[in-house]
This record gives sequence, C-alpha cells and structure tokens, in this order.
Amino acid sequence: MTKITLLLLILLALEASVLISQGNITAQISPNSISTRPGEKIRLCLTVRNSGNVDINITSIRVHVSSKTLFGIPISIYLGEYPIPFEKPTRVKAGGEITIDRVVEVPNIPIAGDFNLELIVQTTGGTAVTYMLVSLSYSLLSLLALFVVILLISGILYLIYRRIRSGVSRRPEKKIGQLLDERDKYVNLLRKLEEKRARGEAEKEHEKLKDEYSSKLAEIQSKLDEAAKQLQVDVEKLSGEISKMEEDIKMLKARAELGELRKEDVSKIVRDKERLLMKKKEIISRKKVLLDRIKGV
Repeated sequence: MTKITLLLLILLALEASVLISQGNITAQISPNSISTRPGEKIRLCLTVRNSGNVDINITSIRVHVSSKTLFGIPISIYLGEYPIPFEKPTRVKAGGEITIDRVVEVPNIPIAGDFNLELIVQTTGGTAVTYMLVSLSYSLLSLLALFVVILLISGILYLIYRRIRSGVSRRPEKKIGQLLDERDKYVNLLRKLEEKRARGEAEKEHEKLKDEYSSKLAEIQSKLDEAAKQLQVDVEKLSGEISKMEEDIKMLKARAELGELRKEDVSKIVRDKERLLMKKKEIISRKKVLLDRIKGV
C-alpha cells in the first residue's frame, strides 16, 4: 500500500464522532458512515474547532492505520504512521472553526476490507484525535489479489503437507538409521573393551561390561533383523511397481509411434510416470542401502 493510497483512505471515514481533544481544540469528520468501492468519488469534510482565546494554525495531520478485516477475515495488522503535511499553515480563529472540504476518488487498490484510522490533527495550540473506519468493497483488482493470496496460501500449505508427509514416510528409515548408529556404538565399545583386556586393563569390569554391551547389541540386532524383513518386502514390492511402470512407459511410447495415441497426450502422461518412477527408484535405493548396512556390507 503506497503512501498516496493511505492518504486517500484516510479521507474515506466511516465512523467518526466527537474527537478526543487536547485543551480547547476538537475536530470531527463527516459523513460518519460510508460504504464505498475503488473508483467512486466521495465528498468529505473535516471540521476543526478552536474554543480557546487565541488563534491557532493547523500544521499537519498524522495517521495511524491498522486493518480490522481483510477480505472478510478478521485480521488486525498495524500498517504504520503516515504524515500529511500542509503546504502552508491553516489558521483557525479563536472561538471559531474551519472546515476542510474535499472530493476524492477512491484509489484502485488490490484490497478489500475495513481499516481503522486514528487521525491526529496537529496545531500550534495542541492536538485533536479522531478515530475512523474505512470500508472498501471488492473490485476486480481486489478479487485478483485475493486469488493470488489464495494461491500463495495453498502453495505454502501444500509444501508443509509434503514436508510432513515426507517426514512420516521416512520415519521408519530414520529409526533404522538410529538403530544402526547404536549398533556401531556398542561394537566399538566391545572392541575397545577387548583392547583394554589385551593390555591387562579393566580386568574386573571386563566381564560385566562385556555382558552389558553384548546384551544391548543383541537387542539392537534383533530389531534390525525384523526391520530388514520389512525392508526386503518393500524392496520387492517397489521393484515390481518399477518394472510395471517401465513396461507401461514403453507401451505408451510404442502406441504413440504407431499413431494409436496422440504424441502430445502421451508425452504428458510419460513425463508424470517418469517423475513418479524416479521417486520410487530413490526410495528403493535408500532401502537397499539400509539393507546393506544391516547385513554389514
């Protein structure tokens, strides 16, 4: 949202009544209820009253902007502070008031929703604050923006889903990897224990530690043997699926060459199948590596 856009949004006040004042300065904007859309022209009035005994000058307006809803969804986001300086000070006489009357065209911005605006009128005699609500209905640009947002969110959710799914599918492999690391650890511990015994060290602890390490190693190996059986089943199943997919791809290509199927249609199907085939080959490769590690290859 550009500064110009926010400047115009500020002038589209929907909800404004008596303002919080400092000293003898108050302000009010009207109308107090407007429903608008990008491209419409709106007439707005900001009235500043000076109830004091000395003249004052309006020097600037500062605006705090935050969203109340975006595309119908309650989302509160602070959008920042935006100054609106005056080219020259605007005088308000003692006991008098001044009305800033403007006709503005609602900018074509790619958003729709409600925006809370805190309008701070800065004068030489103090400040006055009002609160406004700007509501913008849908336009072609906002609908396009909403479509893009939905696409982005859908893409992010899909990536998260893929990451979670990938993590779940690889969880058994990670567990096997951890068991293999544990097995390597106890194999090394037993080797070092035997080296100490050969040097005549740790004679008293040798049998106790050997039994402990051997027991743990046997427990881990038992789990790995069970995992190896399932890995072997998975590998055989995947091998069958890969062989069938390779035959399907060859058959599709052959039918396309014979003119039985359109080459354009076949190319897309083949690309999808080859992509899936590559994934299956990666999976079977990982499982074979784990099998080799379990077997000690």
